[in-house]
Amino acid sequence: MAVVFRLTADQLEVLLEIDKRASGWKGSPEEAFDYR
Repeated sequence: MAVVFRLTADQLEVLLEIDKRASGWKGSPEEAFDYR
């Protein structure tokens, strides 16, 4: 998981979008990742 945090913001956004679609997440990225 540590490797993920080395990615650029753009790459991270893409990964989050893929993860949301794969998991069927209906909320916003801010709600899912409110630590950002």
